[in-house]
Amino acid sequence: MKRTVLTIAAVLLVFLAGNAMVDIPRTSVGYDVIYHWGLINKIAGHGYVTYHTSGPEFYGSLNGHSIPWGGRIYTVHSSLAATFSPGDVASRETVNSIQGVYSKPEAGSDSGRHRFKDIYGGGTLDASPETMEAVTVMSNMLSIFYYAKTLDFDKMTPGTRLVVPVVDDGEDKPLYITYNGPANYSYGGFSTQTYEIVFQYTYEGEPDRYPVTCQIDRQSRVPVMFSADLLIGHIEMCYVE
Repeated sequence: MKRTVLTIAAVLLVFLAGNAMVDIPRTSVGYDVIYHWGLINKIAGHGYVTYHTSGPEFYGSLNGHSIPWGGRIYTVHSSLAATFSPGDVASRETVNSIQGVYSKPEAGSDSGRHRFKDIYGGGTLDASPETMEAVTVMSNMLSIFYYAKTLDFDKMTPGTRLVVPVVDDGEDKPLYITYNGPANYSYGGFSTQTYEIVFQYTYEGEPDRYPVTCQIDRQSRVPVMFSADLLIGHIEMCYVE
């Protein structure tokens, strides 16, 4: 499997927790990556997200890999560094650095060497534009771990749509978030009450083609589930304790 990698009127107001900077200690979270396609329904890999803030600066990284499937292991490495500037009406995200890399072992090689492709076109791996768009989404979505802490979901009503200003390399690339409402989530013996959102980032001037449903633990504010439809099936990242 080559890609385990993982509207209602627009409202310009973003609901922030007091418009104050949020201190997030270094946090590491693990996920199972579950793949659905036709009759296939299996744990296809694992992902690990580490993130923290330092003043207005947010740093996040994702390391994911599939379990051995067909003799190969596919990996995804993503990182994001951003500055958040809370204001009276909106939180402006300025992307300082973003990187996403997709790799897999060289065919017929026992050396452990991997070919790769990054979101800027570097590398020699033959990866489709759709795959690299998904990798870009994975890189961008690390900022959701920040918004999960700062958005005041209790002040929202189901259907609220937010347009969050994001500036990347001088370009406006808004993030679109729709609040679905409170929900409940369970996986692998873990159960919790959640807030459910759907988000899309801007990719090549348009909302990306992979809207992601996300459930956020109401107490810890940690995202516990990401779910999206890809061209080759449905993918989920589910929190594991």
